[in-house]
Amino acid sequence: MTKLPHIPLLLLTLLLPPAALTQTTSDEPANTITLRLLDADSGQPAPNLQVTIYGNTGGRALPVIIEGDLYEINVASLASLRLGEITSTPSMTGDFTPCISHDITSFDIKEIQAKGIAPQNKCSKKSHTAAPGELVIFVRKTRWWMRWKDLN
Repeated sequence: MTKLPHIPLLLLTLLLPPAALTQTTSDEPANTITLRLLDADSGQPAPNLQVTIYGNTGGRALPVIIEGDLYEINVASLASLRLGEITSTPSMTGDFTPCISHDITSFDIKEIQAKGIAPQNKCSKKSHTAAPGELVIFVRKTRWWMRWKDLN
């Protein structure tokens, strides 16, 4: 049996990669949150939608990564989010309307990270509880008369 040489603890600490020495605390909020878009009538995920999200840093839309039925949004250094246009992919062309109160203009990032936000569905009685780090929005296809009203 071979005997391993004695390596001082300080030398071993210096040889370990920096990632092995740093500890992350679970109290730190994640830099990303999840947006879940649900059909207002069925309560099921609304597939193939494209959503525009704005932060509190100006007029440029934030990059949104689609992960199946979920949308990942990087919220590092942001205080709030605002929903923009919601449309379907070209194969199903159509506009969608969020089923939230008109007085809700933005969502607080810290509240989303801490407990999640799921505003009341104003289009039906379906509901969904948000998990911490999740924003849930019910949507429905924009009715023709709503589009016509917006044009006039």
